[in-house]
Amino acid sequence: MEANFWLPYLDLDDDGQSLGYFHDTWSIRDVSTKSAFEILRTEIGLARLVDEAARDQREFEILAEAVESPSVENADRVEFGHVSSELMDEICSDVPPGLESLELGVAGLVHALATYGCLPAASCRGHIYDPPRRPWSEAPVVYFAVDKERAHRLVPLVRASGCGFNFDPERPNLILIEAPSIIETMLLAENILLSFPSGLSVEHRAMLSECRNGPDNPDQATLW
Repeated sequence: MEANFWLPYLDLDDDGQSLGYFHDTWSIRDVSTKSAFEILRTEIGLARLVDEAARDQREFEILAEAVESPSVENADRVEFGHVSSELMDEICSDVPPGLESLELGVAGLVHALATYGCLPAASCRGHIYDPPRRPWSEAPVVYFAVDKERAHRLVPLVRASGCGFNFDPERPNLILIEAPSIIETMLLAENILLSFPSGLSVEHRAMLSECRNGPDNPDQATLW
């Protein structure tokens, strides 16, 4: 299939139909490198906390959704005595910047792509539900519009992170990036930010490394 490379120049503060007929969408563009870095750093730290606490996929989903929409009600859903006080504080606090209505694991990539000059259209962390409920996407995915030059520059970054490109025949104006897990999507976001001429400072790199390296959880393989 031949990719359709383009970037819309119209005002996209509408219902998003010009970008693939997705519901509940809004325009994310003109994101600074600094803002994207802060969002990614927050996301990596939260994903680590959720991963350390979750003992299975069900708990991971409950905790991730609670972090994405922090509230007393969501805190009440977390009936796991092993959840750390640090994670509970996040669940009961305000929505972290950049995660407003975006999911843990793809929010950083959405903003990194916007920083890169792409136009994100939709994203999903990836879910597996019991039948008959069908997930929006079973694997992490981000749909976006991009011109040919930027798309070619993304190829080595996507490959190095373990992600891949794909196309949706129902949305031929968009390209999508998909990954085995949110480990790869967050790594791609980091690679994109590192690719800028100014790059990330040594301090920024150290901050990302600190977020990634939390206490080990020897009782399980990583869930994200």
